[in-house]
This record gives sequence, structure tokens and C-alpha cells, in this order.
Amino acid sequence: MTNMQIAVLGVLLFASPVLMFAAWVFVACRYLEHVESLLKNSKIVVGNRDNFSGAGLLGKVLRVGGISAMLSVSQFCVRKGLADAGDLQAVPDRIKRLLVMLWLVHLFLFTSLASFCIWVGILRG
Repeated sequence: MTNMQIAVLGVLLFASPVLMFAAWVFVACRYLEHVESLLKNSKIVVGNRDNFSGAGLLGKVLRVGGISAMLSVSQFCVRKGLADAGDLQAVPDRIKRLLVMLWLVHLFLFTSLASFCIWVGILRG
């Protein structure tokens, strides 16, 4: 790869967290209240609401992030008693897919950015 290609890839990777945060903000503003009303018996949701309700927009993003992480490992959360199985089934599949895909894209972007930094910093020397 040429230095120009590496620079373009780096700019795209370093701009992606801004777009990712914008997506989290949009989903938090649009769906958080509805999803929290469906998951009112889940300990994770109640705890996050109590802890982050006064944190403004960042608190909303953290709360929706916690819900999407919970939905991605829902069977584990049910088994440990952190989420109610009936509440999880009440969440519409469309919203579940949106939150889980947002979480997975977030993890993918994080690992891509970390891998790029390791590749440029260590391997290309």
C-alpha cells in the first residue's frame, strides 16, 4: 500500500467514531423511552436509568448502549437474572435487530481502528 492509500484509510477509520456516535445519539433520542418502557422489569435497565438519568444526552447514549449490549447476550442476562425473559420478548424484532446491529458495528469499528493503529505503529515502523 502506498502512503496515500494508508492516509485515506486512516482518515476514514478515524472519522467513523463521529458517525457512530451520531447513530447512537439518533437511536437514543428516538427509541430509548419506548424500549425502556418495554424492559421495565430488567435489572440492567432499571439500574442504568437510575444511574444515568441525570447525565443528559450522554446518559441516554449510555443507557441505549447498555440495552443493546444486553440484547446481544440476552440468554446470558436472563440466566443471571439481570433481564426478564418476558420483557425481552416484548421488544419488537425490528428494534432488537437495530440495537444489536448497532452494537456489532460499534465493536467492528473499534477493532478495525485498534488493528489499524497497531499495524501502522508497530508493523510499519
